[in-house]
Amino acid sequence: MTGELKQRRGPLKMRGDSPQHRRMRARLRSPAGQARYRRRQALVEPVIGVLKEQRGMRSFRLCGLTKVGVEVALAATAFNLTRLWRMGNRAAAAS
Repeated sequence: MTGELKQRRGPLKMRGDSPQHRRMRARLRSPAGQARYRRRQALVEPVIGVLKEQRGMRSFRLCGLTKVGVEVALAATAFNLTRLWRMGNRAAAAS
């Protein structure tokens, strides 16, 4: 387990004694769970970081789950299109 997971940053909001908490804690401590979350950290977290830092998406402009879903989908589409465009420019410059 990484050092960051071992460190607590202040008091806990909930005790975490419920069956759901225990089940998730066991998942995160298993080798398969650690591998799964390591992969998530490499694939998903950088995208969220770019949207928050570079695109300024610290909060949603719309209210409601459906509207927020559309907003996230548009932001992710814009991110992917930007990546594709940059990849196309690199391929054109290389040839």
